[in-house]
Formats: sequence, structure tokens, C-alpha cells
Amino acid sequence: MKNNAIKHMNEEHGDIVEAMAIKFGSLQNAKDAKIVDIDEDGLDIDVDGNLIRVPFAKKANQNGEGYKDAIMEICKDLKPSGDKLVKISAQLIEFIDSNNSVIISSLKDGMPFSSYAPAMRKDDEILALISSVAPHYKNLISNPDKVSILFLQDESKANTIFARVRASWEAKANFDKNSQLREFFFDEITKKFPQDQAANFIREMSDFEVIRFSLTNGRFVRGFGAAYDMVGFKILSQADGVNPHNMPHKHGK
Repeated sequence: MKNNAIKHMNEEHGDIVEAMAIKFGSLQNAKDAKIVDIDEDGLDIDVDGNLIRVPFAKKANQNGEGYKDAIMEICKDLKPSGDKLVKISAQLIEFIDSNNSVIISSLKDGMPFSSYAPAMRKDDEILALISSVAPHYKNLISNPDKVSILFLQDESKANTIFARVRASWEAKANFDKNSQLREFFFDEITKKFPQDQAANFIREMSDFEVIRFSLTNGRFVRGFGAAYDMVGFKILSQADGVNPHNMPHKHGK
């Protein structure tokens, strides 16, 4: 159990381990901090060969549940703020810019409809290329204020299928039919995918338009217990009440 707890924290919650090392070691930063041991009284974190002791508020049962509960108590006082939130906002933008498509949920006759479109970020908005004959285009025209968009980490890049990095927002679809924006979109796409001949072909098709999505409330999830509320691309705070580890887990014997 101890080794599993250490492995899980180091691999899935590196930011929390770093935050604990900074707080209890009175450090400015703790890059590459790793938990090296856990016992009933606390845990030891290695930072560049120096051990930092993080005491538990009360003795922990030496099993997975006991360690989890003790660590969660510490995490209550580790909510990010200030520069940490700015750093997470930068990671959010980096994640969005690494994607080339977006999942769009719109309304069709009062029912949810999901699809996707090639997309990119431009300043504080998301641009998506959508054909005017596509169902979700018509949905967006009818209900431009009832839209949700999602960026989702590729399965092959995820540490676990249960905690893929993702960012989602409530959004508004804006139809400008701006020719300069359309040219910008195709210029950027062809730079990213110079071998993709479909881009040049689609560029000549008049039914494809660039739709601007202005973003409102959203959530950025970086892994287990690492969910953040945001407006646009600004991270506001760590989300409350969404930590999956607060839910009861059943372990086989």
C-alpha cells in the first residue's frame, strides 16, 4: 500500500508534492520533488538530495485509505493562489495551443448534439472552421448562446485513461464571415500541416466559415484532484467539492 501511495502521488500529483515541499521546506521552488517514504506520522519528500518532513495532523492507518485521508487533510491548505494560478493559466494556454481541433456540443431540436471541428486559439477566443451545411453549424445559428466546447488530451498521451487533461467552457458562437480571419485561419493551418492537401482544397470551398467562440465559465482539469474554475483563459481558483478522492473507493482483497 505504501509503495502504491508513493507512486500514485509522484506520478499523478506532482504539483501537490511540489506545493507540500515548498510549504514545509520554506522553499522558493521545489522542481522534481518526489515522495520517498510514508509512515503513520507523515511523509518524506526529496528535493535535490535534501529530505523535507511533512507531518500528518493525526496518525494515519498504514494502508491506502489511511494515507489518502492524511494527505487530503494537508491538501486543504495547499490551494493555489497568486503566481501559482498564473502558472496554471499558462499551462492551460499551452494545452489549448497543442490541440488542433475542438469538440463542440450544440442544441438540435432541444437535444444535445456533439461534433468536432478544426480549431485554434486567437487571443482570448477559439476559432473553428465549420461548413454551413453541417448540422452543428445550423444548431449554432439557432442557439449561439447555448454552446459548450471541449479540448481533450489524446488518449495516447495520457498517463491514465481515467484522468485525461481537458478544458471545457460555456461559449457563444459569433458569425462574422470575416474574410481576413478566414485567410488567417488557413494560413496557420497550412503552416502546421504543410503536407495536408485537404487544407488547400477546402480553402477554395465557399461553404466553410470560421466561427469565433467567445468563452465564459469553464473548468480546466489536469488530473486527479486537480480541477480549476476559470473564466476565459484566466484560472480563478481550484474547484471546490470535485475531488474524486473524496468519494468512497472499494478495494479488492
